[in-house]
Amino acid sequence: FVMVGLMVSTSSLCASDGVANLSFAQSNTDDGAEAMAMVEPAPWFNPRGLHKLFPILVFAVIFHHSIPGLSHPVADKTKLSPIFRSTTAFCGLAYSFIGIVLGNAFGKNIDQSSNLNWRNFHAGEYGTELDEDGSVVGVVWWAKAISFFVVCFPALDVVSAFPLNAITLGNNIFEAMYGNKFHEVENNRWLKTQFRLLASIPPIILAIFVRELGTITDYAGTTGFVITFTFPALLYINSKRMAKEKHFSTSTYYTAAMISSTNTVAYGLFWFGLAMVVFVLVSTALGD
Repeated sequence: FVMVGLMVSTSSLCASDGVANLSFAQSNTDDGAEAMAMVEPAPWFNPRGLHKLFPILVFAVIFHHSIPGLSHPVADKTKLSPIFRSTTAFCGLAYSFIGIVLGNAFGKNIDQSSNLNWRNFHAGEYGTELDEDGSVVGVVWWAKAISFFVVCFPALDVVSAFPLNAITLGNNIFEAMYGNKFHEVENNRWLKTQFRLLASIPPIILAIFVRELGTITDYAGTTGFVITFTFPALLYINSKRMAKEKHFSTSTYYTAAMISSTNTVAYGLFWFGLAMVVFVLVSTALGD
């Protein structure tokens, strides 16, 4: 809430700071037209950016694979449904609100990670000026505090969430590898640690070589289509087929709550996920 409040409430002031910095750069360069182009307002809708938007949307709300691990310690799981629903609704509203406000404030001058626009935040006219190199000097303490918090918070948030994601992925790989024999080794701490390291070390190594946030969200979000649409559809289709083969009921507690519990919808989601992967990868390759 603090992060959202600060970004929304200071976005106009921060955008003005950015314009002031660009004006300084324009006065010291022969390419003034390019500097001015960076402060043009962004269009409300641009179909050419859909292949960038879709992976980010999926990446922003993909957490369903962590629900079993998050809900396991909870004694009364009947109270979890409203919690997850309200969380999803809040995230959707917050992301939409932030996107509209910041997009309107910064226009085409917004960074791929919007919080980086606050790296030179100096609160406008509060006794600040630019030195010969264009760096802001004389920034009041509270503007420095806002800048530091907004710039650093997302990184700290990712660091805090990374272990949870690594544990979830490691546990899933662990169980998938041992299958029906998982119950025999699930309490083996050494094996569990190995699979968690397998889930956590490769992303750290890859992050050393890939620094562009846009590239990361493009491909991470693309895999999200498979995780969000394709795999759940396959699980539904195959579990229903296996239930019929074993003469079990295909109707569960969740069937009544899901109007989409049909093979037709499942196959539609399966092909939609694959189609979106192809669309994003092809569009990204052509765009690059």
